[in-house]
Amino acid sequence: MLRISEDEAMKSVVAKVIPTVPPIAKQAHLSGRVVVDLTVGESGSVEKTDVISGNPILGGAAARAGKGWMFKPFAGADGKPSKAVVRVSFAFGA
Repeated sequence: MLRISEDEAMKSVVAKVIPTVPPIAKQAHLSGRVVVDLTVGESGSVEKTDVISGNPILGGAAARAGKGWMFKPFAGADGKPSKAVVRVSFAFGA
């Protein structure tokens, strides 16, 4: 499986979903950065999300948003579409 840098991945984004801050996070004035690994399938759709770091409540929102992202397919060494892992970060303001 390929590992794609965030900079490289951002050039291949076709569609992004902005995370919705959960009401409890708003009430608690939670903010910060959440890092998520997105497993991108051969078609460019996100098949799986894994929260790497950040507040768990915000992490859930970031993971849900990441599931809605779409990328141009990533090519492997053979030039064929390949699964890839993309690490992205989401910033949540207070």
